[in-house]
Amino acid sequence: MSVKVKLKELRNSKGISQNELARQLKMSLANVQRIEYNKVKSIPFNTLESICKILKCEIGDLLVLNKGVKMSSLVYGIAQLEFYNTLKSNYKDIDVYELCKEIYELENLLDEYITDKNKEIETKIHDAGSYFFDIGNNQLMLDICQFLGIKNTRYLNILNKLWDGIGTWIA
Repeated sequence: MSVKVKLKELRNSKGISQNELARQLKMSLANVQRIEYNKVKSIPFNTLESICKILKCEIGDLLVLNKGVKMSSLVYGIAQLEFYNTLKSNYKDIDVYELCKEIYELENLLDEYITDKNKEIETKIHDAGSYFFDIGNNQLMLDICQFLGIKNTRYLNILNKLWDGIGTWIA
């Protein structure tokens, strides 16, 4: 794991037990322990946010980078946090957690399209664009493109092509 979760240290410093944290998070004790013992591959943004609220800390206090991590992993991780904060502040009427799930699905579609450029996947990517435009307008689409482009510049080329250069969504 490239990122270490310092949950135990923070939790202990605040005098909160694993059971109490699990109760406040509305999460099983086993899941809290998996996070605390670094046995998870990912932690949803809303869970990180809830942990930070309960422990009155910042995400940077909770997550630390282990030595030997590739810079691209760090940059993408920081971009994810920044993007999440952008979504929360700019799109207050949108369920950001659900939106992140939709963006993750789009990312999977883009990966599929890179290996298999078929019309069905093209249609799904275009439909995702329609969905994002409907809930947040062209600015949301641009924000998504910018974020996904950090991970893979090929995503930008595909989205520009399949989302008709995005400009046509404004008209």
